[in-house]
Order: sequence, then structure tokens, then C-alpha cells
Amino acid sequence: MPFTEDDLKKQEQRLAILKEELSRLNSLFDQRMKEAGATGAELRGLDPDRQPPEVKRALEEARAEARREGERRRSQAPENTPANRPAGARPGAIKL
Repeated sequence: MPFTEDDLKKQEQRLAILKEELSRLNSLFDQRMKEAGATGAELRGLDPDRQPPEVKRALEEARAEARREGERRRSQAPENTPANRPAGARPGAIKL
């Protein structure tokens, strides 16, 4: 199945959605950094082994929430599974 303009448009739309999401997350991160009064240099200099237990717990909760959100979004995304491909099609195969 050849790559069509429709496929390109769909990819461009998906890329635009991802750019918007990244922009939203970056602004949220900047807002949280400002609220905390932290700078990027301070974050790079933190030693994870010397963090208080409350901070470690908060980081683990944030990571778990991010993992759950990623899984939720992955389940909503269209999949390119063998069941969705035309019969006999393989990735990277060319019909002669």
C-alpha cells in the first residue's frame, strides 16, 4: 500500500496535536517551577540519594501518574497491528 497524501496529512495532524501537548506540558512545568521557586540548574544539581522521603514519594507518585496517562493515551491511539493491515502485507515489503 503506497504512502498517500492522506497519510501525510494524517501524520501532520498527529504531529500538530503532539506539538500542542508538548507545549502545554512545558508551560505547566514552567509554572510549577516558578511556583516552587526552583531553577533548571538547581534541578540538575540534586542528588537523588539525599532527597527527603516526602520528595521521593512525590516523585514516584508523579512517575506512576505519568505512566498511567501514557498507557491511557496509548490505548486510545490507532494501532498498526497485523489485524489492521491488508491481507498479506508486511512492514517494509514491496509487491512486484
